[in-house]
Amino acid sequence: MMPERVDLEAFINGDSATLVIDIVDSSDGTTPHPLTGWTFKLTAKHSKYQSDEEAVIAKSIITDNSSQVVFTFTHDDTNQLLQSAYDYDIQVSNPEQDTVSTPFMGKLRIKRGVTEDA
Repeated sequence: MMPERVDLEAFINGDSATLVIDIVDSSDGTTPHPLTGWTFKLTAKHSKYQSDEEAVIAKSIITDNSSQVVFTFTHDDTNQLLQSAYDYDIQVSNPEQDTVSTPFMGKLRIKRGVTEDA
């Protein structure tokens, strides 16, 4: 399956931001899908051809008994980002089936704020 292209809503460099992804059962599109122990990795880079060591953002979370995946970006995560559109993807590891997939990829847009960092 090809990843779904999802361009993320722009946020201001230096701001804190939260990305919430609700995972539902594909058979009906509404029933929450429990994700206990799954690992979600979000990586953003200037170019998808860069190594992971060159990523401008790299977040990894292991889910609890929930159907929501929540990535939290802090001031420190975004403060040094330039106004740009970064390539990102989200990779998922399912420990029950020993599988890895990339369901989402696209652009993460950062805008420059007016007020400088205090």
